[in-house]
Amino acid sequence: MGLDITAYSHLAYVVPYEPDVPAEEDYETTCVHIYQDGAINRLDGAREGWYRPTAATTGHAFRAGSYSGYNEWREALCWMALRVRPQAVWKSPEAFAGRPFVELINFSDCEGCIGPVTSAKLAADFASIARDFPLWEHWHTALTLAAQGGFVTFH
Repeated sequence: MGLDITAYSHLAYVVPYEPDVPAEEDYETTCVHIYQDGAINRLDGAREGWYRPTAATTGHAFRAGSYSGYNEWREALCWMALRVRPQAVWKSPEAFAGRPFVELINFSDCEGCIGPVTSAKLAADFASIARDFPLWEHWHTALTLAAQGGFVTFH
């Protein structure tokens, strides 16, 4: 098992996600479930629910590694950008607000979604300071797509 990342541009909201209510159509095969993970909300004001791809939708998917591998990668990213360990960011995220990669460092390592505004900020972080960092191309592509009216999903 590991962490997979899928990004989409240009998604259109359809309906709220209601786990105990049967859907009128099979949203699981035609739509993307967008949701926040726990207390950390990175949806940028978008509603949780089912989103449908549009004619303009583009996607990108990649494996971010095993869960432990992703955490090692995230720790290296945090050290490279902030010169602290992720635990410092998790303990006081407000002290690091606006700094590079904070929104990714202080996010789930297994599930959730990142909206278009946060994706644009993170894409700029990758473009400006992490061009040689492992998985740079995948993260930059995913975040650039999501910045265009879409989302990055962790699953």
